[in-house]
Amino acid sequence: MEMKFRKVWPLIGATCIAAISSAFADSHTSNGYDSMSSNAKNSDQQDYQRGAYTKLLPPAGPRVANGVDVYVSADFIYYYMTNGFFDAYADTGSSTDNNDVPTPPATAGSDFYTNTGVSRRGEELFCGQSWAPGFKVALGLNLAHDGMDIKAEYLYINGNDSASVGQTGDGVNTIIGPLVNLGNGVSAEINAERATANSRTEFNMVDLNIGRNMYFSQFVTSRPFAGVRAIFTKNTYEKSYESSTFVLGTDSTTTPYASVSGPVTSKLNYQNYGIGTGVGMDSSFYFNKSFSMYGNFEGDLLWTNYDQTTANVKFDIVDDNEELIAARHTRNVKVKGYDAANFFFELNLGFKYETWFNEDMYHFAASIGWDQIFLSDSLAQFGLQGLDVKLRFDF
Repeated sequence: MEMKFRKVWPLIGATCIAAISSAFADSHTSNGYDSMSSNAKNSDQQDYQRGAYTKLLPPAGPRVANGVDVYVSADFIYYYMTNGFFDAYADTGSSTDNNDVPTPPATAGSDFYTNTGVSRRGEELFCGQSWAPGFKVALGLNLAHDGMDIKAEYLYINGNDSASVGQTGDGVNTIIGPLVNLGNGVSAEINAERATANSRTEFNMVDLNIGRNMYFSQFVTSRPFAGVRAIFTKNTYEKSYESSTFVLGTDSTTTPYASVSGPVTSKLNYQNYGIGTGVGMDSSFYFNKSFSMYGNFEGDLLWTNYDQTTANVKFDIVDDNEELIAARHTRNVKVKGYDAANFFFELNLGFKYETWFNEDMYHFAASIGWDQIFLSDSLAQFGLQGLDVKLRFDF
């Protein structure tokens, strides 16, 4: 009896292995390949097919029903502009006595002026930091491929600033301008009674990118994107100094020393343009279907060309007998073809409201937030930050 039972054991074992193998194969087929592709049920081929996971990170739109899949947006921006390309237009200071006045140099070719008082105390004054209005306009197209979209956007802002400073009534405070090349081998700091500065900055930016807005959860969407960014900046900076006591040597050997009548003016015209590639992400955190908080960022590497820098210094020179030596001296410095790679970074944070109407055939969104734009230039730093009010319409 025992021998007969031993003969049955292999048959029982083979039956169990066959049953387990069959169950595992059925489970693998129903849970694996069937979920990869809808074509797997009608095909004997069980290989992986790219793009089969259509429900992973589904598109988040927004899209309208029976529309042309186009959207437009317009922004009113009010930014505070910081332009590091502009240096200080004046250095104020004060002396502990009234002897801190410009005097002719003791010998030809020595310093432009000498101070008989003690060291000055003061601060540097700058021009070119001001609030300015601007705008953005954008055009987008929703693509049929995987919920992707293409967006083109243009930004423009033009900022103007002016500043001035004068001596105090007792004449103790002095104003020292920057080092200026007056020609004929003479370079001097301008010791003035009054300093004035005017600046203008015109900034243009164009973006073209492709991205895909998708659900990361029921209430969180993000749109990663990549594209091209181009900028163009034009700067004008003019500094003027007025004094009745300008004194300078015409050269290192000639006497008597000449004085400058009228204002000394230094004018700088500077422009640059850059283009490069970048990546970023636009994210929204929904409180309900209509209200959300958004946070966006983008980083770009721009190849920048500095087309031209022109500096002009104009003044009238008279001698001790008030006879005109030179009506105007102009010094031009032009730099062309200077290239550099610069990093550009942008951050946006705010709140958004959106709604669909007319049986979901149209979509409207309004948002208000705070923008920060920073350009780390090889020569200086340029920054924008401020209010952004946006309206968007999909149809």
